[in-house]
Amino acid sequence: MTTARDTVQGALELLRVLDIEDGDMQAYQAEKGLKQFNDMMHGFVGAGADVGWADLALTDELPLPREHHEHVRYVLAVRLAPGYSALLTPEVAKQAQDSLKILQAAYRRVGTLRPDRALQNRLSRYSSGWNIKNG
Repeated sequence: MTTARDTVQGALELLRVLDIEDGDMQAYQAEKGLKQFNDMMHGFVGAGADVGWADLALTDELPLPREHHEHVRYVLAVRLAPGYSALLTPEVAKQAQDSLKILQAAYRRVGTLRPDRALQNRLSRYSSGWNIKNG
């Protein structure tokens, strides 16, 4: 069970803000990270990934498939980096970029295709149908 706290803490560990061995988040880091996390997930709509997000508390479980948890953690690390003046390693930056693409592909919402009315009306004028040879 991955919680919002686990995701925020994992992102801070990727940034090396927290020590992986002994680092537990401070309360201010947890709250700041959670706000950024919820804002980021709502903002995915603008990035082409509508995950249908509702704000989480730190103890709430992530309502995403397990295979997307790591991707969210990497993208969150990029989002949190400026607030901690943390430099992203090339590996984390590349993984975050790839992760965003994976999430966009998984949650892309394709709009309904509607035919152009002008074309629809034009084709319906020919009662015998349109023939490519005769026009």
